[in-house]
Amino acid sequence: MPVHWLIGHGGLHENVLDVSAAFAKRGHRVTVIHPPSPIDARLRAAGCGSITDDLNNTAQVLEIAAREGPFDLIYAHPGLARIAAREIARKTGAPLFLTIHGQYPDQMPEYWREVTRVVAVSEAIKAYLASLGIPEERIIVCPNCVDFEQFASTPGATPDAAAVLVASRIDPDKHVLLEALRDCVDEIARRGSPLGTPLRWRFAGEGFYGDAAVLLFAEMKQKLRADQQTFESAGWIEDRAALNRAFQSASVVIASGRAAAESIAAGRPTIAVASRGYEGLIGAANFDAALSRNLGGVATPESSYSPGRLYADIAAARATYDPAPLIAKLRAERSLAQIDAHVREVEAILARRA
Repeated sequence: MPVHWLIGHGGLHENVLDVSAAFAKRGHRVTVIHPPSPIDARLRAAGCGSITDDLNNTAQVLEIAAREGPFDLIYAHPGLARIAAREIARKTGAPLFLTIHGQYPDQMPEYWREVTRVVAVSEAIKAYLASLGIPEERIIVCPNCVDFEQFASTPGATPDAAAVLVASRIDPDKHVLLEALRDCVDEIARRGSPLGTPLRWRFAGEGFYGDAAVLLFAEMKQKLRADQQTFESAGWIEDRAALNRAFQSASVVIASGRAAAESIAAGRPTIAVASRGYEGLIGAANFDAALSRNLGGVATPESSYSPGRLYADIAAARATYDPAPLIAKLRAERSLAQIDAHVREVEAILARRA
């Protein structure tokens, strides 16, 4: 499984770990080639081989594949990993599966015929890929899922009534999230706290591309007086139990994609917003549509942002919140059993090709 990332941690890493572990659990020998990351130890603990390489030299990756192979399946991700994976598939004749995580083409219309199956992480992304001319029968869905043993509501947990946790990368590509946060800061400066008491902003995530995070934090501190907020940044919280505790400690969570699903599983009022869309405060009325769009990962007219929405959603989160129905729906549609089912689907596709 070639995979390339430019950051130390994030949703892509968790997707790779979940899928790799599911293949290993089914008795397959799994080798992941990836740039340096703390996920290396977790891959090994899941029974997978883990080889560190920056994937900048395709010939070197081919040498690694020849040394570690032969492989019955190349299961890859976008960017440099996709380039290396296509070369390995051409050289070996092994089937190629390629995962698309968001609303971006990754030049897919140019080479989809080389790919055995395109794997979309949500139904809306599948529809987007089909709109680019990729035949629907070539696209299968393997959603980002939640480990409900790691993320769960803790009985007796007492959240900080003024704490707003933002769980996301803070980078330019998260432009809808940045727009919403800046707009909310302006609303607070004009109208006061949406929770009726000074907010305690907590950020679980960092910026990796440019200085978007630094600029956002500076802007928030400049526009809001000390009596309107406190501010702290924990950076990436890689430990799953620690992240679950961070969710539990917040009055409301603002999160992207996978983190939004994990926050819902933890029983917290969750506002889903990511790089492409603003889904708002998740409840029974918008749960299904938001989940199909990967909780902010797909832009539609329904998921566009309008001024004042984040402020209003934070205020609405103060209402009595019963997480049980949403957790039940999420468990039915996004448990790790869905990853296991995906692995069995891949096995069936490969068996038909044999």
